[in-house]
Amino acid sequence: MPAFTPPASMRRLLDAALTHGRSYVVQHQTDNGDCPLVTVKVQWPGPDDYQPNRVEATWHTRGTGTYRLTHAAGTWARCDHAQLSLARALEFVTGTWVPQEVQDLATDYAAP
Repeated sequence: MPAFTPPASMRRLLDAALTHGRSYVVQHQTDNGDCPLVTVKVQWPGPDDYQPNRVEATWHTRGTGTYRLTHAAGTWARCDHAQLSLARALEFVTGTWVPQEVQDLATDYAAP
């Protein structure tokens, strides 16, 4: 099996995860037609008493022969699955974007 070279967009997500101390896993698979696909899962602690923050992105080769981003989604606090662009996923992983639901947690439990 030849060495895997991640596409630039995947490399950016992996670099962001590594730089910001996020846990991540890279899963290599094939679909029913034996086309390769790669899923990157990034995770880090969420707010107290809530599920971890997660980003999951999949690159697929079906139809093109080259890896292209086909899906990106995030999970946080009260949100189980939200579609994200790669740009938004990168902002979430780096902490430059905080979902409104997470921001609201600070005000939901603030002292009167």
